[in-house]
Amino acid sequence: MNSQNQQDNLGRPPRCAPHAISELGILLSETAREFVKSAGFHNMLREFPSKIPKLTFVMWLMDRVQFDESGNIALTLKEGMTRTLTKEDVYLILGIGKTPGERTDLPSGNQEYPAVLKKLHEILSYASRKLAEKGAKKSRKAANKSRVLFTKQCIKEVLQNAGDDEIKKHFDDEMAAKLFCFVVLDKLLISLGFSTVTKSLLDAVLNLDELKKVDWSTLVFNKLKESIVDWKTGSRNLTGCIYLLIVSILVSLLFLCRQQVI
Repeated sequence: MNSQNQQDNLGRPPRCAPHAISELGILLSETAREFVKSAGFHNMLREFPSKIPKLTFVMWLMDRVQFDESGNIALTLKEGMTRTLTKEDVYLILGIGKTPGERTDLPSGNQEYPAVLKKLHEILSYASRKLAEKGAKKSRKAANKSRVLFTKQCIKEVLQNAGDDEIKKHFDDEMAAKLFCFVVLDKLLISLGFSTVTKSLLDAVLNLDELKKVDWSTLVFNKLKESIVDWKTGSRNLTGCIYLLIVSILVSLLFLCRQQVI
């Protein structure tokens, strides 16, 4: 079996990468951080683990988790011991969704969407060119231009050089918060795709007032369940908040190990 076939069988590495959020969060100004907090993401402004377990462990979890009669996510750790993950765990683990929002889907774009998106593309295109001048490696070929631009590297370049004359023409603290919230969705809470940036993610962060109305416990939990269903029906894309699943199971395994030692 060649390496490509092995990779296909393993599945694609999850986009879920919470450490990217930590890297960008420390670059935000105090005003930008206030915008993030007002959108309901105050607990995203913290340090996340630098790594998540290997792909093989994530696949092991995805293969074994099931849904119980209540529609919760369940994994049998040993005979007579099952770990159940509920939507309430979204708040307990991630710190968002304590108060149910008004909507269980992502906000759609408004009349300002085209103009704001154009500005973001201009800023990130400039950052991409600056990275190229510095000799940074080119991004792998992606399915659309947005995936090439809306990367951690480009966003980090913008935040680190917010005082650059060209960036200042189009950039402010609110736009910095929008880019950060995009990474929160793309790298942690939703992680919808591998090679494209979906319009729904961009729409969602362009109106921070609407973003805070989302019932994150329900949305994040349901997206993770959809990912599990897709995986079990043959998809090799690991979408949704894989981090939520990993943390809940690792905590349970640690508790189980301590019980056995005692």
